[in-house]
Amino acid sequence: MRIKYIIALCCFIGLLPVAMQAEDINKVDAQNRKQGKWVKNYPGGKVAYEAFFVDDKPVGKLTRYHQNGKVLANQQYIEGTDSCFVELFLEDGKKAAEGGYVKEKKSGIWKYFGSNGEVVLTESYKYGLQNGTSTRYYANGEVLEKSSWNMGVQQGVYSRYFENGSLSFEMVYTNGAPNGLVRHYYPNGSLRMEGAYKDGLREGKWITYSEEGKQQSTVTHTKGIADNEDEMLKKETEWLNSLESKKGTISEPDESSVRIR
Repeated sequence: MRIKYIIALCCFIGLLPVAMQAEDINKVDAQNRKQGKWVKNYPGGKVAYEAFFVDDKPVGKLTRYHQNGKVLANQQYIEGTDSCFVELFLEDGKKAAEGGYVKEKKSGIWKYFGSNGEVVLTESYKYGLQNGTSTRYYANGEVLEKSSWNMGVQQGVYSRYFENGSLSFEMVYTNGAPNGLVRHYYPNGSLRMEGAYKDGLREGKWITYSEEGKQQSTVTHTKGIADNEDEMLKKETEWLNSLESKKGTISEPDESSVRIR
């Protein structure tokens, strides 16, 4: 998927040492520190990156290239710091992502872009870990989902939306697992299902409703196991079949353009 490639690209850029090839065309001082302009090539001869160094640290703009000659990344460094701002590009030249690094770890707000230049995902990082709000978007700019993170662990309210902006479902995460009440809705806003989680497992009564608000079934769960599994599966199948019959009238997210967790 496109977003998986982008994430891998981010990791590559953040961790790749700058001195990755032969040093016979680059200047070093008596302490073997890189100084001045460096240009490195791929084995086939095409430029891999070009940068300017002061005392072994890149200063100003460092540009990396794909092997087809297109820009892979523009990295803007500030002299005297361990920080840089990065723009990442795919081999076709389209912008894939942008964000910052501090000491080779993701930091601050990162944005990821779809094939038409639209923002499909924003994430917040601290010391290389997700920290803060993460938001995914439909191609039309409407919010697809929102989640909250605390140093790499999902915490707090998680919400998912239909493309028309109405709430699809909402739940709360504690230490990376769903806990507490969860409610699912139909695209018209009426309640579809309600129940509760405990430590990531369904617990207690889960009730389903028709779009008209009529109660359809009640299934009791104990540590994630339903006491009448057949009834639950039947209702879930009916729900999926109803979505199938409405294809074309209810827009679904393009999972090829967003990050899958």
